[in-house]
Amino acid sequence: FSVTQNQYPPIQWLDESGRAASYEVWIKNESSGTVIANGVQAFDNRFRLTTSLGLGKITVQVRARNEAGFSAWSAPLRLTINTTTELSTIYDSVNRRPTFRWDPVPGAAKYELFLADSRTPSTAFLRTFTAGAGTSFVPATPLPIGSLRLQIRAVAADGSVGAWSTVRTFKTGVAPSISGVSGQTGWRPELTWDDIYEAEKYEIVISDVRTPSVAYRRYTTETAVTSFRPTADLPTGNYVAWVRGLAGSVPGA
Repeated sequence: FSVTQNQYPPIQWLDESGRAASYEVWIKNESSGTVIANGVQAFDNRFRLTTSLGLGKITVQVRARNEAGFSAWSAPLRLTINTTTELSTIYDSVNRRPTFRWDPVPGAAKYELFLADSRTPSTAFLRTFTAGAGTSFVPATPLPIGSLRLQIRAVAADGSVGAWSTVRTFKTGVAPSISGVSGQTGWRPELTWDDIYEAEKYEIVISDVRTPSVAYRRYTTETAVTSFRPTADLPTGNYVAWVRGLAGSVPGA
């Protein structure tokens, strides 16, 4: 193989002379400059890795040893490790600045993120790199409301890249669903709605049905409750209501 995602690939060689008592193995990750094995001894024609090779370009050389001394080093075996990054589940949320998380890839110096609208998956509205090898990222500005998709890949110190992760599709700015209105014969009917992920509080707008674009009453809850009753009596009439979640100061749909 010349390219593999396996951080612990089998390393074997052929000794046609049959006169070797042992071997020495030298392995270096050229992308990071790390020497992984420096003259490590092996007693058969295979080397079992106990340390991951890391992302990027790898060089392996072997030489034989017997009572007469060492042979010359073998021609270099060169391979590339392009391990896929495992991206954690992203939940639909009111939050438009969600925290993305993933598992670390050995040898990664940073990660590249590719964020796109689900309707135009090949066009990124945000393509960026993390500042280092950390395994989380929060967008600097709120993401668009809607169905989005994210992929991520690891990047080695020399720019060598891993394979893209599996696509994670998620929704931002999710709107709650009003599940009921009770007490309509009174002056302060109670609204109830379904909870949405990461909402810290909710905004409620009540309008007269004749002028729905004009907010007659506007309220904001102090916490992520899922019901609300106006704090003052509503005049007799017909009304329409909307609820949206808030994550910090960023509203959802």
